[in-house]
Amino acid sequence: MAGLEVNDNGVTVATYWKDGIPVRLGNGTLNSDANSIAVSGNDVYVAGYEDTIIAGYGGTIVKYWKNGKSVNLTDGSTIIADATSIVVSGSNVYVAGYDYPGYNAVAVYWKNGVRVNLTDESNFAMAYSIAVSGNDVYVAGTEESPIGINNYRATYWKNGTAIRLTTPHLNSYLSSIVVSGTDVYATGLESNIPKYWKNGNAISLPYPQTSFYPDATSIAISGNDIYVAGYDGYQSNINTAKYWKNGNAVTLAGDPYSNVNAEAFSIAISGDDVYVAGHEDKIAKYWKNGKPVNLTDGSTYASARSIFLSVH
Repeated sequence: MAGLEVNDNGVTVATYWKDGIPVRLGNGTLNSDANSIAVSGNDVYVAGYEDTIIAGYGGTIVKYWKNGKSVNLTDGSTIIADATSIVVSGSNVYVAGYDYPGYNAVAVYWKNGVRVNLTDESNFAMAYSIAVSGNDVYVAGTEESPIGINNYRATYWKNGTAIRLTTPHLNSYLSSIVVSGTDVYATGLESNIPKYWKNGNAISLPYPQTSFYPDATSIAISGNDIYVAGYDGYQSNINTAKYWKNGNAVTLAGDPYSNVNAEAFSIAISGDDVYVAGHEDKIAKYWKNGKPVNLTDGSTYASARSIFLSVH
């Protein structure tokens, strides 16, 4: 699992856990975060960011760590930037994210450190997830529509070409994308409704009508089964972690009536086992088939943002 843990000085530290053992990637002096993890052979890749100070001003370096050694993708001259997703395909390392060079955020990905802009600064855009199938690169996110400010469209880019899944009148975004055979699956929100899309066709996911802020954060495919992780939001910072299997909801943790907050950010499947990463209150954890496994002790805030299963 990759994520973050707050240290005793209140600094967020990019961290990953292997079988529950933490490996801290950030320097612990300036904030850092790990959003995505991938494993290839014996190599561990983690994508995120680390703050820096340049000429007395704060900046953000987009980066990934390979076996704990950082590889910078930006120079830290921009204040808002992040690496949100990483995949390894053969000898190639792909990282998706966004940068804010000036007027608007730009959706980007990097292949072996070489930057590919998916948008320009004419419209605000962000990339949240990347998948590779053969020679095709898929990047999912959101882009501001041309009809006005604060109106966003769920979009993915296939080899740099934008494919928009929603109309410009409904705020929407994609948080996760996967490719299975010839099928493209993505999940996210449209008009505050959690959904997934299969080859562009939208399927709404059920959620309690008392939930004002639901979210769908990650999608995984196993055979004919479609799994989506996310959470229900009841009030400020009080959520219920869950996942859906073929549209049927499974609640993992969280209780809005007892002010217990829980969120699920990533899902992975191995055989009949379902793994979900997230947090409950201040404790980073994952759930295996609904049973929680704590990664931290809750003394400071921590969260697991990404899970990857690797068998050696």
